[in-house]
Amino acid sequence: KALHIEEPLYSGNGPSASVIQIMEGLPDNLHLQKEELVQYLSLLVEEQFLLKTDDAGGGSYCVNYKSASNLLCQSVLESVVCERFGSKPLRLFRLLLLKKHLEQKQISDMALIPNKEAKEMLYSLLAENFISLQEIPRSSDYAPSRTFYLFSVNKNQVARVVLQRCYKALGNLMTKRKHVAIDNRRLLEKYAQWERQQTSQEEDEVEIEEAITPTEREAAEKVKLNIEKLEQGELQLDSTIICIEDYLGFVSFVK
Repeated sequence: KALHIEEPLYSGNGPSASVIQIMEGLPDNLHLQKEELVQYLSLLVEEQFLLKTDDAGGGSYCVNYKSASNLLCQSVLESVVCERFGSKPLRLFRLLLLKKHLEQKQISDMALIPNKEAKEMLYSLLAENFISLQEIPRSSDYAPSRTFYLFSVNKNQVARVVLQRCYKALGNLMTKRKHVAIDNRRLLEKYAQWERQQTSQEEDEVEIEEAITPTEREAAEKVKLNIEKLEQGELQLDSTIICIEDYLGFVSFVK
């Protein structure tokens, strides 16, 4: 069962711990000095993963759950954009996250991408709901020549789009894994029996009808490898789903 952040954490930060308490909780083989630990903690504070709650005794720190969740979710969304569209569209996506609202020409100039190429990328992202387009008319007749067209990223909307795709992909992987296991059930059972006999101390002879040929063993190993890859894909998707769900939990939580 997937683990999720408990609801009380959505309303605040984690419990504080002093530098001394943090050092006592670290493994002995790290051999980390207090000054080094403080430097690492300061870096995490700068990146908004931690908050410094007290200066006494070297300081006390707590996890900034809301900010950490936001940063992790943004990293996930950027990875999805890069894998689906490529590095240049990712550049446009990051630019819009940073600048909030921009026209096509501004995006092209800032991203150092030719206007025609930038336009194609922007509308590819728009078609799949990774960015939004807002029309702001300068006159009451809504003439295109007198209208601003501003692109932006609605992170909450993008997170929900990616989350739904993750649910669908996870369901597909689970269904495929079950079908592969069912279709090869007899072969996998014979292989499992053969594996048990390889590690068994008993010397009982295998019945002829239960013997597995080298060809069957090779086929069974391929099936097992395929199932393991599908399971690994499920775990990766589950991790992504937890990250996005936690971010949306912070967004929707009402104190």
